[in-house]
Amino acid sequence: MLDGDAEALQYLDALDTMITVSPDLVSAFFFENIGKPYYSKIMDRDEEFLTTKLTDTIGAGPFGDLYKKIIDRWETLTEKNRNIIWDYFTVLTKISQKLSSS
Repeated sequence: MLDGDAEALQYLDALDTMITVSPDLVSAFFFENIGKPYYSKIMDRDEEFLTTKLTDTIGAGPFGDLYKKIIDRWETLTEKNRNIIWDYFTVLTKISQKLSSS
């Protein structure tokens, strides 16, 4: 198994654990800590927000590790890959917002 595969499995395991505890936990966490307070920053694709402010919010653990890897590589990513990351943040923000209002 490749290192990237092992890391991906670690992130999936963390998500599975959170979902097992509460199916709404991941969405609620994202909405309350990222999607709601930083909605305009995400929609505006504010790179300063992504590379600095979000660090304190995400914290440690597997998602913090993933975030750190994204930030460490941000400057070397192609515009296409940066846009893909922003697209994920946008989708997660909108989904979590929709689920929180249901």
